[in-house]
Amino acid sequence: MGRAIVRTAAAAATAVLAAACASGGGGDLPPVPVRPLPAPAAPAAPAGPAAPDGPLTVDGAVALALRNNPDLGAARSRIEAALAGIEAARSGFWPRLFVEADYVRSDAPSTFLFRTIDAHALRPGTDFNDTGAFDSLGAAGGLRWNLWSGGRTRLA
Repeated sequence: MGRAIVRTAAAAATAVLAAACASGGGGDLPPVPVRPLPAPAAPAAPAGPAAPDGPLTVDGAVALALRNNPDLGAARSRIEAALAGIEAARSGFWPRLFVEADYVRSDAPSTFLFRTIDAHALRPGTDFNDTGAFDSLGAAGGLRWNLWSGGRTRLA
């Protein structure tokens, strides 16, 4: 790919110089004929698009340079990344639907206390020092909608 870039840049520079000489503003110098560069003998990497067979015009050189310019693809990728960042920032105000499920098997007294309180199943006279093993299955769901976050979402 590096050789293709060098060939493209050399062809474009030669075409611009030839056009400047042919425009009449270059003094008494005759116009320089533009010929395509010879292909390398054994390219190490896949070769890019070949230069045209005939003389290269200014319009052809510009079109060839634009077609083979890797900076255009990189710029397009940066633009797409910036647009994705904007959409990510806007998504902070979209509603979010969530569903959660959990299962716990434990013999920890604190876990037993909080799970039974959350389930409204705490029995009077429960011995928290010896709760024994217990199972707890829980599920939850809801909808979250960020209406205002003090500017954090917009600035992100």
